[in-house]
Amino acid sequence: ESARGCVVLLDELHHLNAGAQASLLRAIRYKKIRRVGSNREIDINCRIVAAAKREIKEMLKDGRFLPDLYYRFMMQLEVPPLRCRKEDIEVLVEHFCKKFEKENGLRRSFLNRTVRLLEEYDWPGNVGELEGYVNTLLAISERDTVGPELLDERFKKDTHLERGISSSMTLPELEL
Repeated sequence: ESARGCVVLLDELHHLNAGAQASLLRAIRYKKIRRVGSNREIDINCRIVAAAKREIKEMLKDGRFLPDLYYRFMMQLEVPPLRCRKEDIEVLVEHFCKKFEKENGLRRSFLNRTVRLLEEYDWPGNVGELEGYVNTLLAISERDTVGPELLDERFKKDTHLERGISSSMTLPELEL
């Protein structure tokens, strides 16, 4: 009701139970909703965008998802996981920095070499994991730029291998 004239994003559509699917389908079909506990129908006027995991296709096949609801969402885009689109990481980091600045009044950025290290990680939690990690780094940084020294162990490289020294060689430990 409060989305009148706006766009509503329904995320994780594959988690809807049969009753919720039927209610959503009815709202889309008739463009009306009813508040909980009310008998009065309210006209709605909004666009609905839905997101779901690929498993929704399996749910459709085995009867756990309503075909009429599935086909109401005409355009289907499959977004590959972040590990398959490493080129997006730099753009996303810049976006999260701007968002952080707007929300906190602190202008911070990432050094290029820090972003390159972030691009080498597979990000199993996808964009949500990246955003959370970037926000943490921006919050804990005492400088205007986030350098590689703030990254945790997942991003540390074997400095001996970077220098081209064989990992089978034993090297003396150096105190820094």
